[in-house]
Amino acid sequence: MRFLHLTLLYFMLSAFSSDPATKILKSITAQPTAINDVEPAATNIIFQSKDGGQTWQDISQGLPENEQPEVFFAGESDLYLRLKNGMYRSKSNLKTLVWEKENGLDLRGASIAFNRSGVTAYNYEGQIYQKAPARWLGHYYMFKHNATHTRSDRKGAL
Repeated sequence: MRFLHLTLLYFMLSAFSSDPATKILKSITAQPTAINDVEPAATNIIFQSKDGGQTWQDISQGLPENEQPEVFFAGESDLYLRLKNGMYRSKSNLKTLVWEKENGLDLRGASIAFNRSGVTAYNYEGQIYQKAPARWLGHYYMFKHNATHTRSDRKGAL
């Protein structure tokens, strides 16, 4: 298998019009490269901006390498990231993020959501968890597949 690296030789823009239709691509060439010659550019790719996207910081340090993030959620004070084999949390107000592995969750398809009651996690098996200060509390375990379930988010509902 070969990758094609496209090299733009000449790209001419009309100096008198900002209309994208006036941009003319004059020439491109292909440079075949064997797949073994291509080096990966990064292993962890999670960036954070605290200034509206003007600058970005890599916040991947402390996470397992070479694992593709599957779920990412940012709340007011916490960041959650689920990888294939684990969920990680960090406080978002730290100067340097410290990722801690979350234990006690069945991660098969786990997702998380923030609500007035705090943080809730759920998975494809229908299990729902509520985040307590030091652990996850399981709330529902016996849901049947392909069923619809409603959870109330009123004070005192849980």
